[in-house]
Amino acid sequence: MMERRSAPSIPGASELEALIALKGDVPSADAMVRARVAGVTLLALGEPDQWGLAHLLHCTVPMGTQVIPMLPVFTRLDHLMAAVQMNPEWRALHIVEVEGHIILRELDAREWLGINPWSGREFKLPGRLPA
Repeated sequence: MMERRSAPSIPGASELEALIALKGDVPSADAMVRARVAGVTLLALGEPDQWGLAHLLHCTVPMGTQVIPMLPVFTRLDHLMAAVQMNPEWRALHIVEVEGHIILRELDAREWLGINPWSGREFKLPGRLPA
């Protein structure tokens, strides 16, 4: 179902990647990354329903000594394809473009947004900023 092809650059994705590379996956960068995500379209995996609405993939992943719920998203197709290679059960899913502000709004308070997970350049953003 999924084929490897070159995709057009996602506007704003390189700036988000650069911010993550500069700051690293640290809580002190959460607000900056959240603001940048809000203005970008990201790639996700999902399945369309009978009305054509996409139901995005949610999974659980180990983080330190615990397992966390995560919504994985990607800034480029090669990061997404690498994640699919590591998780072969995802091969049947569709690639969906989703606006970052919508993802942030729909993210559960206890869920994490995994940006480019398994890429070596990932960022884990908590569902809600601490009060």
